[in-house]
Amino acid sequence: MDFYPGDNYVDWIGVSVFGQIMGSNASNIYYVAEKTKELHKPLMIAESTPYGVQTIYGAYSWSEWFWPIFNFIEKYDVKMFSYINSDWEELPMFQGQGWGNARIEADSYVQGKWLQRMSNSVYMHASTNLFQLLGYSP
Repeated sequence: MDFYPGDNYVDWIGVSVFGQIMGSNASNIYYVAEKTKELHKPLMIAESTPYGVQTIYGAYSWSEWFWPIFNFIEKYDVKMFSYINSDWEELPMFQGQGWGNARIEADSYVQGKWLQRMSNSVYMHASTNLFQLLGYSP
């Protein structure tokens, strides 16, 4: 991690996860996750979407991208997970580039599995007492 400025400057370490969780760049993400554990810093997935897999293929989409990312979250105790829920094909600059439809609600199988995962108490969601749940009090 040549660009790591030091513990005095870093509170969190983040990765972006698109198609890499199961692709050729997966080793980079796992490397950062291992380093994060060594440094005793919280790990975040700062942005993610199933590039190249989409959500519209149901069980295939789940097994190829979602299942691996949730396993990664659990294995490395990821503290923050941000998912980009977008139909990339509707955005002119992303059309025809393989991004596809990443909306959870685009497929009932994916949506059902997502809701099941998100109902686990390990995942926190927006609420009026979120800061209290996080142990923060101004």
